[in-house]
Amino acid sequence: MEINPDNSILWYLLGYTQEGPEAIRCLKKALEINPKYINAWILLGDIYRDNNDSQEANRCYKKILEIDSTNYLAERELINCNL
Repeated sequence: MEINPDNSILWYLLGYTQEGPEAIRCLKKALEINPKYINAWILLGDIYRDNNDSQEANRCYKKILEIDSTNYLAERELINCNL
């Protein structure tokens, strides 16, 4: 079985199974391939939030709202990050 290194879903799943910098690296790769991959933006924002990097978390959640202005998860997380 060959693995396509340009598969954003693969990179997302790798990021989901990793922690810290490795998770961030994988998610950024997924977003490089597919900049509109909302689940990758959400997970990346959540990782930044969990690591107390509210500036980067906010950037991710705002990016989601640029892609989908009705995304309630991004709206909720933006509010939570700014409390």
